[in-house]
Amino acid sequence: MRTDEGAPPAVRVLAPSGVRHRIGDRWGQLRHDDLVKNSFFLLAATATQGVLGMAFWLLCARLFPAGQVGEATALISASILLAYLSLLGFNSSVIHYLPKASHPDSWMNNGLVLCTAVSVVLGAGYVLVLPSIAPRLAFVRHSPLETIGFIFFVTMTALVLFTDAVFIARRQAKYNLLVDGFVQGVTKLVLPLAMVSIGAYGIFAATGFASAFDVVVSLVLIVLVLGYQPRLRLNLPLVRQALDFSTANYVANLLNLLPTLVLPIAVIDELGAKPAAYYYIAFAIANLLNAISYSTSQALFAEGAHGDTARRVLVKRSARLLAAAAIPAGLLVAAIAPALLLVFGAQYSRHATATLIVLSLGVLPVAACTWAVTLLRVTKQLPALIGSNVAYAGVICGLAVWWARSGLVFVGLAWDIGNVVAAAIAGAVLWRRRALLGWGTDTAAREVGT
Repeated sequence: MRTDEGAPPAVRVLAPSGVRHRIGDRWGQLRHDDLVKNSFFLLAATATQGVLGMAFWLLCARLFPAGQVGEATALISASILLAYLSLLGFNSSVIHYLPKASHPDSWMNNGLVLCTAVSVVLGAGYVLVLPSIAPRLAFVRHSPLETIGFIFFVTMTALVLFTDAVFIARRQAKYNLLVDGFVQGVTKLVLPLAMVSIGAYGIFAATGFASAFDVVVSLVLIVLVLGYQPRLRLNLPLVRQALDFSTANYVANLLNLLPTLVLPIAVIDELGAKPAAYYYIAFAIANLLNAISYSTSQALFAEGAHGDTARRVLVKRSARLLAAAAIPAGLLVAAIAPALLLVFGAQYSRHATATLIVLSLGVLPVAACTWAVTLLRVTKQLPALIGSNVAYAGVICGLAVWWARSGLVFVGLAWDIGNVVAAAIAGAVLWRRRALLGWGTDTAAREVGT
């Protein structure tokens, strides 16, 4: 019987065992690739949070009246916004500086102290102005316990975001999946059953206690696994060292959040409540797609901070990973958009399909924008980082407000175009400075023997 051993090298066919061997080698490489591994865990954490979060809201919809659910969502949204404001960009700084820090405990201490102090101040300030800006939520002022609880839950939400950044910085994103995906998600599912009598505040408290449990488990893991020794005091020289980087990332992150706040308001103002619901569902589905880009880019940021992989290699590897994961997913969702929306009801399929298709096809601009902006962070191109995010927020919000009365599809186009513009600006800066940044020459390749 003829075997492939005697075949010329150009036409030799691999035996099944050879194919399995090569697949095994490739799988082994991927398992030990920190970029791939941590991207996977971050994406899995996001997906788990999404699934358990949907179950949480379905449970709340059955246990609580619709009005209480609406009040709770507004309160939760406010607490999340205050938590992001409390970070002061220090979540980005800890990812950038912690991997090479000579005193890593000081960086974590600084983050915990600053985030806690600022979140307490912002939470208390929000409670004071509630009667003026959101009278329907003023029930959190009805008793000192509810007021203190609100401030406490804002603080816990901020610390969840900070401890997440610590795990990412230390290449331990598997713990993000454990604490954010499972610990927080499952806890949040159980608590509403015990809080029905508290009304809207009970829903909010369920998410707050879940965040608190998340923080406790995260800190225990950081102490036991990462060897952190907590000392809640500020190291002012480190604060000054990170000031420029933290400030630039703080501004950039706030600009990045702006469209997600403005677009729903533009839709409801111009088109009404029902179109706003159609847009919300379409955007929520598309945002699950975009989690691929966000997760990969967070892992890229951490890998760039570690600096043990040449930048040119890291740039190419992350671009290939994003293209391989995001593009097929976007095309798939665009193809099945009508059936996917039918799960939410016939009216969603009828009115939101075109918008979901536009947003799904925008997965490539989002991937390009997120990737390029992350590389600006890695290389500390701070003016370009802020400039690209100014363009991102300005184009999306400006076009959305201008086009909203033309329909939801145009709001989706505004999102896509803003990402294209921001990606182009960030990409132009990176291309112009590629030699200076370390991926325009062979030096970077030689650093890792490629």
